[in-house]
Amino acid sequence: MGTDCGIAEHGTNLRGLGYLVDCGMTPMGALRAGSSEAAELLGLAADIGTLEPGKRADVVITRGNPLDDIRALGDPATILLVMKDGVAYKDVDGLVATTGAEPSRPAAL
Repeated sequence: MGTDCGIAEHGTNLRGLGYLVDCGMTPMGALRAGSSEAAELLGLAADIGTLEPGKRADVVITRGNPLDDIRALGDPATILLVMKDGVAYKDVDGLVATTGAEPSRPAAL
């Protein structure tokens, strides 16, 4: 699920989940297709795909329930937190507690 080819505005790539729902998937099916099922297909399920201790993870937290409105994930205005490999790149409401030195972050999202 997804692409790195630059065809969508940065921060809107999760719109693809809505397209999967348009094609007949349930919102939960679309979320699984872009996470745990993709990891399984790639043979990487031991390292990625689900939120478990010891696994690498990217996390997106949104204002609403994506099972009620999957398209909200494609709207940067609804995204509260974006983490990649444990580093917060966007944290609108200060959801991530920091201890000690702050990790390096990109200039903007």
